[in-house]
Amino acid sequence: MVSDAMRFDTLAIHAGQEPDPTTGAIMTPVYLTSTYVQAGPGEHKGYEYSRTKNPTRTALEGCLAALEGARFGYAFASGLAATDGLMHLLDAGDHVVCSDDVYGGTFRIFDKVFKRLGLTFSFVDLSKPGTLEAAITPKTRMVHPKAGHVVYPGLPSHPQHGLARKQMKGFGGMLTFEIKGGLPAARKFLKAVKVFACAESLGGVESLIEHPAIMTHASVPPETRAALGISDGFIRLSVGIEDVQDLVDDLTQAFTQA
Repeated sequence: MVSDAMRFDTLAIHAGQEPDPTTGAIMTPVYLTSTYVQAGPGEHKGYEYSRTKNPTRTALEGCLAALEGARFGYAFASGLAATDGLMHLLDAGDHVVCSDDVYGGTFRIFDKVFKRLGLTFSFVDLSKPGTLEAAITPKTRMVHPKAGHVVYPGLPSHPQHGLARKQMKGFGGMLTFEIKGGLPAARKFLKAVKVFACAESLGGVESLIEHPAIMTHASVPPETRAALGISDGFIRLSVGIEDVQDLVDDLTQAFTQA
């Protein structure tokens, strides 16, 4: 029986996970069911159609809620789907304050879709004192001479390093840097990597690398990208769980070709 007093590692395994009542399976099965039989109109076991609720998704939501110390959780197919759902709670004429360094897809759906539906948006620098604390670009050198400044909260020189130390047990596997030589050098570098995959998204077990100005933030106006420090030489890494030395070697050989 899961208790609120249980610690994080225990909750991660057991919260939301009840043995399957039919088979006794210790982990919640993956239910691919689309519709559920009802004893009568509105008489069901909590599930009627997977579009609204699904036992597997319920297990995930319960686990995440417990890990966050919340009563409820809602799972979406993607972060952008969650953003879309949240925006639909608003009414025409409502105003949204958003980070000016938001994900490119989020900017696109705000600027191209929800503006047409009557919402207004302010994209502001949330790194300024008095608003909200967020990450901005520090000018810290990488060890390679072809690299410019690095953005990583684990660096003591990062403006929000202290905040990251309070909020995080680790500093994550995502960082960005600027390669000298602009777009031509960035293209050569991204084509040269072998272990890192040139692809969007982040947070997977495989290491990914991308070019925000062309890929994730292509829909953000050039002048806004420039203000955010997203130049044509700006590169983002999402470091996976491969061997560290293999990753270092891959970046090193790619730098020699850029």
